[in-house]
Amino acid sequence: MENNFELIIPSYKYNFGSQNKNVFKNEYGTWTIYIFSSHNCSLNGIVILDPVFDQKRLDYKQIKIDVECINPDGHNSFVIAKHLEKAIFTFGPTDSQFNSTQLFYEITVKITMPEISNAEEKETGVKSHLKSLFDSKKDADITIKVEDEEIKVHKVILKRSEVFAKLLSDTENETESDIIELKDIKHEVIVEMCRYLYYDEIPKIKILALPLLVAAGKYSIDDLAEKCEKYLMTNITFENYYDVLTTAYELQKEDLRKVAADFVIKNNESIFSSDMWNKLKIEHAQLAMLVMEEYILKNK
Repeated sequence: MENNFELIIPSYKYNFGSQNKNVFKNEYGTWTIYIFSSHNCSLNGIVILDPVFDQKRLDYKQIKIDVECINPDGHNSFVIAKHLEKAIFTFGPTDSQFNSTQLFYEITVKITMPEISNAEEKETGVKSHLKSLFDSKKDADITIKVEDEEIKVHKVILKRSEVFAKLLSDTENETESDIIELKDIKHEVIVEMCRYLYYDEIPKIKILALPLLVAAGKYSIDDLAEKCEKYLMTNITFENYYDVLTTAYELQKEDLRKVAADFVIKNNESIFSSDMWNKLKIEHAQLAMLVMEEYILKNK
């Protein structure tokens, strides 16, 4: 069964010098939208909506929201509906204070949230349980030792990695070892890699995408590698292009290498005269030559 809500969205009249201008409150900050139940019209709570900074609002992001204008009011209703379609909702406590003295007119929008299926509910419950296991370490039966620190995990989860599965199978046949020592990798990277093995989330992808890509390749976690690669493809900057380009080349991630090379080519005036480019020519001569060949082909 679907959950339906009607939202009353106030617009306000503001004074700008000698002129009156009708503007939406959210153009200057955050909307406050009061939710009324479609059945009994009692006040349930408020929604905080900020279309401008919607990517920063993570609460409720998993809920799909379809927006339909019930009382269209020309272009203004269309704009509001489009903002709502892109918005991410954060639910807060009920607030009875509502200043209606500046109310200019109202627009009603209907939001329909699809029912979560039994399969989705089951998946959410399993994920929640796995997250709890990762955090609590309850009944963990093996320890990963890296950089003189220990990470307690569960063998059955670790076996999602083909490399760890083989390693555990080999050690179980030889002895009852409960410690795996890893070298040449950072502790925080292994923690995040293990987190992904438990419940498929990468909260630190912004800062660890590249080392996680390397780790995912080393331990045969293909879906993690794919997600890190996709993230890097859309987040190449002057600060990271060198590392992304060289790592992609070494890992034979040709799609990622081409994206990084395109970044260099598009910004050739500043990059070709930089110390980092000189470093690339010295330490990765073949790669630098390949990028130059692509640059020449694109500028014929």
